[in-house]
Amino acid sequence: EGDGEGEEIPPRGGIKHVDASNDTGTEDGSTEFPFRTITQAVDADALLTLVRPGEYAERVVLRAGMSLVSTHGSFHTRINFPAKGFGSSNMTLRNDCVLRGFTILSLDYLCIDTTDNTTTTISNCWLAGYAGIWLGELSSATVDNTVFRANVYGVLAPTSVSALTVRNCLFLNNVVPFTMASSTPFTGGYNAYFGNINEPEGHGRLPNDFTADPGFVNDFTGNVHLGADSALRDTGSPDVEFNDLDGSRNDVGADGGPHGVVDLQAPGAIGSVDPLEGPIPLEVTF
Repeated sequence: EGDGEGEEIPPRGGIKHVDASNDTGTEDGSTEFPFRTITQAVDADALLTLVRPGEYAERVVLRAGMSLVSTHGSFHTRINFPAKGFGSSNMTLRNDCVLRGFTILSLDYLCIDTTDNTTTTISNCWLAGYAGIWLGELSSATVDNTVFRANVYGVLAPTSVSALTVRNCLFLNNVVPFTMASSTPFTGGYNAYFGNINEPEGHGRLPNDFTADPGFVNDFTGNVHLGADSALRDTGSPDVEFNDLDGSRNDVGADGGPHGVVDLQAPGAIGSVDPLEGPIPLEVTF
């Protein structure tokens, strides 16, 4: 019963919108009245969920075939929920899920885990936790333009992982960038490494990987966009399919690639003048 010929299949939820700042009192997932939480969009069975800037204190478990995409990129869209217990995570991806453009913070536990026997795609994220990504048994994953920072393990892959592609990513200040069996089918390359305590375990770096200071605009103040002279600019994969939005070669890290987001937030000015005081009218040099 339930699978007979002609049975009507309920349609999936199409595109839904999420905005934590929606204070209208109405939430239906539309552009005008977005849901306040990502979980509401999942419960509505949205195939594509577009998430606006904000802090989302929730654990998210995507259903198979769902895509979760931020509208303004990882620097403005954060999922930060205290995971509870070893092996728990902030984000679970099932088969054919796509995750794009989030900062996920998980302190002592996992940022992302994928279920067994799945194929997933992750790009333009910023991950910091015990492990950035924990891959399920017999799973495969493609990870592009993602920053793994201050994890114990950037990527944890069991011996039975089917395939892993890591490309145009930055491994920064991790204890171990990744650990996997030497027999794991591992492809990608053009990843940058800096400030990690140990080298990758089980499988060495990929061809065209390199070591470079990311050269953020101002790491101290939290402006972790790439500076104008950053060694990560135009050093990702030269294949045109991975070009940045402006058509130039891929910038390694969360800013770069075809799914990078142009940050429209006004930058803060940093400058100095000389002299600081004197007779009126005072002429200064910037």
